[in-house]
Amino acid sequence: MDKIISCLWFDREAEAAAKFYTGIFKNSKVIKVNYFNGVGEEFHGKKAGETMLVHFELEGIRFAALNGGPYFTPTPSHSQFVTCNTTEEVDRLWNALSQGGKTLMELGSYSWSERYGWLQDKYGYSWQIGKSDEESSIQKITPTLLFQNKKCREALNFYSAIFSSEATNLYEEDGMIYFGQIKLLDQVFTVMDSPTSHEHTFNEATSFVLKCEDQKEIDYYWNKLSDGGDPSAQQCGWLKDKFGISWQIIPEIMDEIMDNYLSEKSLKSTKAMYGMKKLEIEKLLS
Repeated sequence: MDKIISCLWFDREAEAAAKFYTGIFKNSKVIKVNYFNGVGEEFHGKKAGETMLVHFELEGIRFAALNGGPYFTPTPSHSQFVTCNTTEEVDRLWNALSQGGKTLMELGSYSWSERYGWLQDKYGYSWQIGKSDEESSIQKITPTLLFQNKKCREALNFYSAIFSSEATNLYEEDGMIYFGQIKLLDQVFTVMDSPTSHEHTFNEATSFVLKCEDQKEIDYYWNKLSDGGDPSAQQCGWLKDKFGISWQIIPEIMDEIMDNYLSEKSLKSTKAMYGMKKLEIEKLLS
């Protein structure tokens, strides 16, 4: 089971987006769809029976697409880095994902890859696509975080301490980390630092769902990830860490609650959830 899942925010396009992405990547599929049950309509404006979450898989990596309303716009601070084995694969993915989107870095030859490009797709989400000299990659698609003002090293130290993980594949120059990777539980993340300031910032358009086995695990990650951040501005298990990155700290039982969205148990649990910031399993089940 994937412990950390990238969640992409949409207004009402979650199903169309999941179909778009799974139609482009090989070894991909839509797994299931969850629906709103009417609770919290005053917050999200969605009626019972409307699509809430679409769970899908790209190259073995789990994603979720959330219909949350017209509130957040994706930025290149979050992107997905796709590692390809051939230039033909790079070009195929580039041509498919760029339809209706825009180029951020032209597809071409760079010092770090003979074939690489960075684009925003038609939904505003960013993809870095590059050919690797390696025969294969440990993870085909990696969530990528773009920091600025030399925050990359601080971020790696922060997450390393929380998830007991070591940074790898570091590229450093003049005391600055331009590129690195870190494994958080079962998910490899890529981190980058911009040598100049830019207007892009992290926001809720991309969040990371962290599924916890029990309340002890929820408490641990909530307290650690919110240290220096802002856990009070959001609800339903959402928080922002000290870098502005959004996390959803949820119990594994949420899958069952959302799957049975019109059951009495689901309605009661959802109503309880809207009254919480950090989720408490006992209250969700009472």
